[in-house]
Amino acid sequence: RVRGAAAVKMGMVNEWEAAVRDSPYAPFVVAVAAPAPRGGDAENESDVRAICVFMQQVHKAFPVTGSVATTTAALLSGTLVHECAAVVDGGAGQSRILRICHPSGVMEVEGAVG
Repeated sequence: RVRGAAAVKMGMVNEWEAAVRDSPYAPFVVAVAAPAPRGGDAENESDVRAICVFMQQVHKAFPVTGSVATTTAALLSGTLVHECAAVVDGGAGQSRILRICHPSGVMEVEGAVG
């Protein structure tokens, strides 16, 4: 229902119930959480944990398109993703790497906001 309501707000469908039929791909729904405690396992360290619901199922990994939006949100103060993510605030336009922990591992995404 959340995805359907978002689809209505974006003008993709007129009623939330139509989102599964008329717009099964978008919008994505992503759930985020603070990173897991650092356990000394550098390979699995992350800045944020996330899962994405894609085509009405939890994505097996994390879609690249979703990673770009998640990284951008993590770098923008005032967003829920920023509140969850372990990122250091910096200057406008400064490039950062965000490590997203997802169901299949950890992906690194570079991003910057102006």
